[in-house]
Amino acid sequence: ESQGNVFISIGFEESSWADLYDVEVALVEGERNEANEPQERPFLSVTSNGSPVEIIDLQPNATYRFWVRGHSKNAAMESYGWGRLSDPVLCRTTAPNPDSPHSLKRHGSLQSGSMGLAWSPPKAARTEYNFIVEYHWRGDAGRVSRLTVGNVTHATITGLQSGTTYRVRVGLEGADMMWSDEVPFSTGRKNVNYLEVYRISERGGLLPDFLENHDSADAKGEVMFLSSCTCEDCDCSRFFNMTISPFTRYCVEVLDVSIPNTNTTNGSSAFSDYLGCENQGNDTSPACGCDLWFDRVLAHQPPHVLDSFCPPNSSHTSPHQARDCFCDPDSLRISNAFTGMMPVPLPNAAPIAKGTSPEYSPGHYPYSTPFSYWFHHPSEGFCGHRRQNNGDAKIFGKGCSWRRFPSSYIVYWPELVQNGWDETSPAKGLFMPDDQVERNAKVFEATMAAKVQRCCGC
Repeated sequence: ESQGNVFISIGFEESSWADLYDVEVALVEGERNEANEPQERPFLSVTSNGSPVEIIDLQPNATYRFWVRGHSKNAAMESYGWGRLSDPVLCRTTAPNPDSPHSLKRHGSLQSGSMGLAWSPPKAARTEYNFIVEYHWRGDAGRVSRLTVGNVTHATITGLQSGTTYRVRVGLEGADMMWSDEVPFSTGRKNVNYLEVYRISERGGLLPDFLENHDSADAKGEVMFLSSCTCEDCDCSRFFNMTISPFTRYCVEVLDVSIPNTNTTNGSSAFSDYLGCENQGNDTSPACGCDLWFDRVLAHQPPHVLDSFCPPNSSHTSPHQARDCFCDPDSLRISNAFTGMMPVPLPNAAPIAKGTSPEYSPGHYPYSTPFSYWFHHPSEGFCGHRRQNNGDAKIFGKGCSWRRFPSSYIVYWPELVQNGWDETSPAKGLFMPDDQVERNAKVFEATMAAKVQRCCGC
């Protein structure tokens, strides 16, 4: 459709059965396998409800490969309702004009009434510049505001509306006004929380799946989840294939709420009680249920709390099996409407949960400062995607409580290993030691940070 230094607009033929589309983006770097096939894998997935889709934050003068796939909630396809990928197309961003500023990016943290910007000066040699920032609300190109900032390569625009997307560009004053690409940036919304959450695709998926009625974690929580599968008798293959499935970072906007008397949140009222979500044989509609005994042990819930929800005389009485647990009906109703959370501390309680520790009682691992957090995302509370072409599926805060930003960033197992992930396998009957979990968490966070081009909500 169109391209610039840092964006490419992709158009495609829409399908009558699809309610959503994903555009997968890979940087073409020339590496090929023995069959002379390209080795690029997507590093970015952008969700939209139609064509065209603007892909932003790309490198100048670089070639990218794009695929599109459609999603239907009414048909079981390859994975969670997603269809097959289209044939790929190649597109290339343009080289920056040597006389223009370029590489406009967000600078600093997300704010509700302002935004920090930074850019690179023209490549043409000059000692003095007079830069001008021009911006307008995305839906009102006729009302353009200007800010003269002088001989600096950063600025802060103030007096902006909260929760609004603006189109921004930077120009160099002169006889021929030279502009950077126009880039969309958003201000933060009041009365919401922004979460960066992570998932590894389930069931051997080679592309990101989704968040509705699924569990996720913060970066450290994702590593904690993986560490619970690092033992000789742990069979997690029915859930995911760690060596081939993508690790995806999602940005989620959650309504700021106050929920009293929760059981799993360690006193936080900003979230509901955590639910365990599984596909239960239905790839298009996973379900969320009462927090499992295994997960409660990982969360270091004390024995009196654990036994009150998962009594020892329930159908699965062996400590390393999933006991039947129950939740209060009011708690379940709230959890099916609002994002849930559960802190997961160190030390790793997986040996207790799996029954490989001689001390079966969770009290053997007393509660400590949370190392990580797990979340669940109920489909009943899902509003849609925040910046779709035709608006949100529901009005945020009126019948729904969370929504996802369209852009999701992806890393793969070989990247983690290359950056220092400790693959040491524990001895039989043991799990990943806590210091190894902490080292690998730092590797995971650094690897993902190198991919993510803008803060959550920006």
